[in-house]
Amino acid sequence: MEGKYVEGIGNVRISEDVISTIVAVAALEVKGVVALTPRPAADIKGLLPGKKTPAKNVRVDEQNGQVVIELGVTIEFGHKLQEVSLSLQTEVKKAVESMTGLTVSAVNVFVQGVKLPEPKEEAEQEPTQMDLSEPKEQTPTDDAAEQED
Repeated sequence: MEGKYVEGIGNVRISEDVISTIVAVAALEVKGVVALTPRPAADIKGLLPGKKTPAKNVRVDEQNGQVVIELGVTIEFGHKLQEVSLSLQTEVKKAVESMTGLTVSAVNVFVQGVKLPEPKEEAEQEPTQMDLSEPKEQTPTDDAAEQED
């Protein structure tokens, strides 16, 4: 990726890994996003075992001096996918541009999944009622009534 040139000082080159990390952090802060997931047609490196980081699920390309970002996400059930995606695009673009000075021309979001709510266990759904009162003491008249029956 080409760096941004500052007159009289030199070149600044920003690694794609750095931009991917900025994207991952910004994306995970968006309400409704629960995870970054492997993007469609991820390269073979993403499938190999090893250290998995959310930034590995981000693709950064430079085209004509502008940055194009692709990322896959899992969104929490109950959130509107369009609203979360739009917020995600806005926040990622803002974070990358403000931290790097680069121009982001596109943030392509692929909704790869929806996290369903976890089922509640029966114990959580219906609390058991226990009789916490003190046991009754039997009186002689109670014993006599039981024997007669």
